[in-house]
Amino acid sequence: MRRRYQRGKPATPTATKREGIGYSRVSSKEQEKEGFSIPAQNKLREEYARQVSIPVTHAFDEAETAKKKGRTKFDQMIALIRKSPERYAVLVEKTDRIYRNFPD
Repeated sequence: MRRRYQRGKPATPTATKREGIGYSRVSSKEQEKEGFSIPAQNKLREEYARQVSIPVTHAFDEAETAKKKGRTKFDQMIALIRKSPERYAVLVEKTDRIYRNFPD
């Protein structure tokens, strides 16, 4: 997870309280079992959300490659954010879990 630090402490959310959207992804069904699992990503994400006091109100987990466009859960997450972009903060274990191609 990307963290911004200020004097050794995680950054706090802006004055406007945001809701967290959790997103975890593995590239394939095989990686879901053998790689850095979705439950492991979720655990780290939830720990971070507690540290910065952002309640995770939505979570999207999927096993699909990010090399091509058209991931089901990712598209659902983006649709939710577009309804009210100032309301949400997206929380991920690493940014490469969200995107690997320029259009995303």
